[in-house]
Amino acid sequence: MPRPFQMMVLAAVALLVRPGGALGVTGPDHYLCYKAALAKGQEKVAKGLTAVLDDSLGSAQTFDLKKIAAVCNPVARDGSPMSHPDVHLEGFAIKVHKGGARFVKLDRVTIDAFAQRSLTLTAPATVLDVAPQVPGTVPPAPFGSDPTSDASVNRFTCYKAKLAKGSPKFVPPPAPTLTDVFYGSGQQFLVTKVTKVCEPTDVDGATAGAETRTSLLVCYALKLPKHTPRFAKTTVATNNPRVVPQVLVASAPAELCLPAQQPSPTPTPTTTPTLSATPTVSVTPSATPTVLAATPTVTVTPSATPTVLPTPGKRVFVTSTTTKGGFGGTSGADAFCAAHATAAGLSGTFKAWLSITGDGPSTRFTQSAVPYGLVDGTIVANDWSDLVDGTLAHAIDVDESGNTVSDDVWTSTDGAGAPLSPNCNNYLNATTASGICGNTNLKNGGWTNNSSPSCSLSLRLYCFEQ
Repeated sequence: MPRPFQMMVLAAVALLVRPGGALGVTGPDHYLCYKAALAKGQEKVAKGLTAVLDDSLGSAQTFDLKKIAAVCNPVARDGSPMSHPDVHLEGFAIKVHKGGARFVKLDRVTIDAFAQRSLTLTAPATVLDVAPQVPGTVPPAPFGSDPTSDASVNRFTCYKAKLAKGSPKFVPPPAPTLTDVFYGSGQQFLVTKVTKVCEPTDVDGATAGAETRTSLLVCYALKLPKHTPRFAKTTVATNNPRVVPQVLVASAPAELCLPAQQPSPTPTPTTTPTLSATPTVSVTPSATPTVLAATPTVTVTPSATPTVLPTPGKRVFVTSTTTKGGFGGTSGADAFCAAHATAAGLSGTFKAWLSITGDGPSTRFTQSAVPYGLVDGTIVANDWSDLVDGTLAHAIDVDESGNTVSDDVWTSTDGAGAPLSPNCNNYLNATTASGICGNTNLKNGGWTNNSSPSCSLSLRLYCFEQ
């Protein structure tokens, strides 16, 4: 009889924590995965080793574990903190056990920090188990308790994935800078394609209910930029009471796996009447409401600067997360906005209020004849002309989910929507250059042109519906 699988467990000697620490940080980590194999002379994975894997794509099924395929380190992407820097993942190639059901291709929509995509899952490829890890050849102690008791830590079944038929051509995101225990000073990588989708998994009943967890991983193939030194093979030791201590060799960085979700269904909007040019409504308790009721009982003659976004209107927000200045120009910025809008259930096309040399919102945007307003309904400007006249009716200080934000924002754009310099070398440089930023607290020209910080800082973006 095949033995049930109990995955290897490793322990980290050096914890990699962002300056200031990751204490108090919670949530799924990013992982930088390396090709890995047993070191010379190590005992191979025993024949007949199996695992019962249960994820959201089907009922529990037995898989054969063929060989060690990867080690995955928690990683800081562009300076993001890590929640669990001592919890690594170890990958084993898998195959459906004899007599098991054959996997049927399926499509899955995912959203991660790079983009929303429609992906086709073609076949199970690996299982990733939580593992501590130490450099060298001396086995570490195993975990004292199972880290997956924390719902933000998971074992995963990973499926080969590709863009679904009819999807737009893959556009590489801005090259991220990744920092882990192997690249302690950080290293920039080029992202080339989607490779896998990984589903939270209950392995051999170790984490009952893990198959219902919603935090996926979407993995992308990586390569080092030209003229970058090759990765030096690195030896790490592992230990598990059920498996003989082993030594692995990580040979090359292969994939970046990002936390991901399936987007929430777009909520059905409540009925909101279209305001006519001169509506007359009664109001309780004031003559100018700041929040539009689902079914207003009265009308009001709008002032020159209304306070509630009518329908139609164009929504505006500042992103809830930040990015360094090397995010890939206007296309990378637009993708950043689109991902945030989709995550919040906002339909429509959103573009970033951002300029590069020779191109800014005044040329990239559809210049709206209807009002621009925050997602909570507050008017920012009556139309494009009002938007670019030097002042706003209200600061753009609300993110895509309706939360108030006080922060700086990458723009390199003047109040008229035209390009300004510096611009982080067209927002391709996250290190030595500088760029113009605005501030979400301001309604004067400083909303878009307030200071010139280093592109190594992580700031937000303004996003405008088109």
